Amino acid sequence: LYDIASKLVDGKPVGLGNALFNCVWQGWANEVAVRALLHTSSPVRIMNVTGPETISTRKAAEILGGYLGKRPVFEGTEASSAYLSDASAAFETFGYPNISLATLLKWQAEWISDGGRSLGKPTHFEERGGSY
Repeated sequence: LYDIASKLVDGKPVGLGNALFNCVWQGWANEVAVRALLHTSSPVRIMNVTGPETISTRKAAEILGGYLGKRPVFEGTEASSAYLSDASAAFETFGYPNISLATLLKWQAEWISDGGRSLGKPTHFEERGGSY
């Protein structure tokens, strides 16, 4: 969400190559990582950790743009496929994240608007070829 919001603020186009994504509040993901220590096993049990909701890049940019007072400019075309994660095993074990995607979008816009700090390490969410 930060990558999209910062592009909006900087007046840069938002790439649509990855048409859909799911995301999660980092606080919940960190909590799961610690709680997962109580669920170790051999052989290993693999769990994806992400949010339960899927959103389009276009929709996320439009929502963030509304909060930020910026009209999104898009580039590229939306792919017919997306790399999404099935986090159902994590939800069964740890419950659903307590922060919704709608809240994450609002919080991200507020963070950017308030001059929130960034490490300057983009996620490259739009990358589809595996080169980050």
